[in-house]
Amino acid sequence: SIAVIDIPGYVVVGRLDRSTGPKAGYGGVLMLARSTLDVIVHTLDSEDAERQWFTLLTDAGPLLLGNWYRPPDASVEAIHSFRKEVSVLMESHSGVYVVGDMNIHHKKWLKFSNANTSDGELLFHICQEHDLHQIVRGPTRPSSGYLLDLVLTHGEKNMSVDILPPLADHAVMRCTLNVATARSPPQVRTVWRYKHAKWDELRNAIKEYDWGFLS
Repeated sequence: SIAVIDIPGYVVVGRLDRSTGPKAGYGGVLMLARSTLDVIVHTLDSEDAERQWFTLLTDAGPLLLGNWYRPPDASVEAIHSFRKEVSVLMESHSGVYVVGDMNIHHKKWLKFSNANTSDGELLFHICQEHDLHQIVRGPTRPSSGYLLDLVLTHGEKNMSVDILPPLADHAVMRCTLNVATARSPPQVRTVWRYKHAKWDELRNAIKEYDWGFLS
């Protein structure tokens, strides 16, 4: 319902509103960046999930960032498409960090869950296939004690996660990525300011010049 997002000092890098299903218009995913950060680009929107992918250019190479919201009633196709997308995108990136409220339960893997579900088992095996580790270490929904908001990465040495006080029914997660963003050296070039040229003087100089040597 918010047509334009205007937060001083930030720009919208990617936004994917929820457009289908019984909860259309009630949510989606959003990526904001400081207006001074010019090394992050929107890479891909998932076709069947509330998930977006971004590339962050760093001194360690391009990093893949994923932003994913999976509703509790989402179909298993959203997890299968995650496998396809991350498999392809990882080939052109040196690291991957996927964050989001994924509403997955798996007691053995996530600890703070109410069951071992088939969806949880599937996502667990996908993470094993791609060497992705889940690095959130506590429950993120205080009212139930469940761990629903995950961070999946194989670069856990470069990221720390803090679970902060809740906003609405979920705790806020602060993920700190310790990398240096890529910087390009400044380029110097000449730009002609045509509107400030002395056009009348130029025309007179052309008229008065002796062009006889061309005949």
